Amino acid sequence: MKSAKRIALGTAAALAAYLALLALASALAVQGSIKESSFKIIVWASACLASLLGFVTAAPHGKENVAPRVECAAAFWLSIALLGFLINENVSASRLCMLLIPIGIGFAAANLFFAGGGKRSKGKRRYKK
Repeated sequence: MKSAKRIALGTAAALAAYLALLALASALAVQGSIKESSFKIIVWASACLASLLGFVTAAPHGKENVAPRVECAAAFWLSIALLGFLINENVSASRLCMLLIPIGIGFAAANLFFAGGGKRSKGKRRYKK
């Protein structure tokens, strides 16, 4: 049960960050600071950063915590797909599949940078004098 709460928290954090970054980008586009032609890169970057934040929230440390990150990735992608279908009825499947790439990059970054710090052995340590 504790793992499910962590996965839900990670998914919620990723969704909140993703929506906040996209809202910021759209506000900057309305002002004219960002061109609309660069939105594909902005969507990819915000998905990558949001997924990284969600994965670190779901499993903050340890190599043994890869499973909650995978489950959080699936839940994040499915929630984006569900929100896309609720908002717009004709979401293309190719764009949803292309969104798997930045989510995978965020997953790889979370595993590379935040993989250490697991439990250590409780054996006696011997120091040389």
